[in-house]
Amino acid sequence: MLSLRIPLIASCLTALAATQTFTHAAVELDANGWTVITPSHDSRIVYVSSSEGDNANDGLSPSTPKKTIASGDSLIRDGYPDHLLLKRGDTFTPTAATALGRWKNGRGPDEPIVCSYYGDEGPRPIIKIKDRFINHDGHPRHFQAFIGLDIYKSNSDPDSPDFDNSSCVETLRFIGSGAYIRLEDCRVRFGMVTIQSYAGVYAYPEVRRNIITDAWANGSYYSHSAEGRIQGIYISGVDSGYLLEENFIDHCGWSATVMGAGANKYNHNVYIQYDNVEGGIIRGNIISRGAAHGIQARSGGHIDRNLFILNAVSLNVGGHKVATKPAVLSYDNRAKENVVLTGRLMDPNNSQEPRSAAVWGIDANVLLPGTDVHDNIIANRQDDGVNTAFLGNGNLSNNVTYNWDKDTDTFDPSWPHPGHHAGHYFASIGGGSNRTLDYLEWLRERPLRSLPWEMTAYSAINYIREGFNKAPVDGYFEYGEAVEPVDPEKPEITFDFNHQDSPPTLSILWQSQANVQYDLQKAEDLSAWDTVSTKQGNGDEMSFEQLNLATFYRLKAYP
Repeated sequence: MLSLRIPLIASCLTALAATQTFTHAAVELDANGWTVITPSHDSRIVYVSSSEGDNANDGLSPSTPKKTIASGDSLIRDGYPDHLLLKRGDTFTPTAATALGRWKNGRGPDEPIVCSYYGDEGPRPIIKIKDRFINHDGHPRHFQAFIGLDIYKSNSDPDSPDFDNSSCVETLRFIGSGAYIRLEDCRVRFGMVTIQSYAGVYAYPEVRRNIITDAWANGSYYSHSAEGRIQGIYISGVDSGYLLEENFIDHCGWSATVMGAGANKYNHNVYIQYDNVEGGIIRGNIISRGAAHGIQARSGGHIDRNLFILNAVSLNVGGHKVATKPAVLSYDNRAKENVVLTGRLMDPNNSQEPRSAAVWGIDANVLLPGTDVHDNIIANRQDDGVNTAFLGNGNLSNNVTYNWDKDTDTFDPSWPHPGHHAGHYFASIGGGSNRTLDYLEWLRERPLRSLPWEMTAYSAINYIREGFNKAPVDGYFEYGEAVEPVDPEKPEITFDFNHQDSPPTLSILWQSQANVQYDLQKAEDLSAWDTVSTKQGNGDEMSFEQLNLATFYRLKAYP
């Protein structure tokens, strides 16, 4: 599969020179929409590198980093605007005992405590875990920022050598209370993000420009019990507003490969409960392949310019119960300028409980009356079920449905390309493929601190709107440079075979890549492969030698 490379923006989120003195602390957005956090005069900047660090170092400069997150965190102070920075390209493996857990408090909205990255090149630092990384666990925590991290629960990844069939969990578990929690530009793989008020309330959380994928739970296909419930993002009980902006959230709530972990109607990409305050902002997100709902926004808000792909129910506004905050009912709730494409069944072969046959576009539920549903496009469903473009009692205006719902579909011969989908958009920007799945795979690999226009929801939305003669929409910031095609992102292996005559054996030789794991696997009849040896790439030539000529072998690479 062809992927695209985007030029990296090398600037870091925090000032990295340990000797520099600051006189004014600030948390601001630059013109490109990235958060810039200026440390305070007394901020402590701590550096951690798994590849170059030593816990005997002082950790106070890039040249003297600590080695482990726990050692670095021992220098971070509660109630101070300290910064814990992890080296780009490194991999960290904290245990449940050495993860950040509840962590600590910052000093104020402009002086948060920060966990982020340092360095001018390389991917997001990987935090490879088997359980939770953050767990407020019912306690108040204020002014925390997590920016530019790759949080990866590898033992829930079926393609990882660490896989042990463990269900995904809330790897970022903000359950408690606090103000100004910020999550930006992170990858969250095989984990869930929860923001849920308990013994107090959360206020002003922001979830921006993250890549959240592949959360699943054992037993979800057969039961709607708590053990089988998992979301990409869950928000409950938040006061004073929340922001979900320009995230890519894909394939959460289910697994296509883990036995018994298929889709049900209780698992979603984004699940926002009915007990949140009015006025949530959900904009510019790309929401794809949710188990059931793409976004379930039970407490309404402004839901604008989002792109929905391959969901069973793309968007629900209101529902299940009446909102607990009275102001939600009188707020100007709306779903505006969204695009819904290629609706699918939860399971094309089985719509029995705990699933349904819904292939729905936008549901403006009767429990949240008066929602403004304006200038949306719902087009080209993939599966045939209960095919409904619009439900509920929203105020509908200037919407288009095409090839979705026989009761509301329309057609205009002047439309340039109404039948196009996200794959066609991908091809139009040089993706080398018109497959929607290739487009989604490309979005998963967005580099750190990079969001070119072509990777935004707005760009794809405008391509679809053009197909219906609709005017384009704008984004909310300036965006990066254009993309250009490159080779596939997965590690390539170019190898040679050497035969030895006495004794008759085989050797495999290849040029390794740093930070790539190579597994030698064998099989007697190509039906069951077993890993027999593993090597960690370091950039040098490597080999596996004295292999039996009567056995099948293969070499697998894991980045």
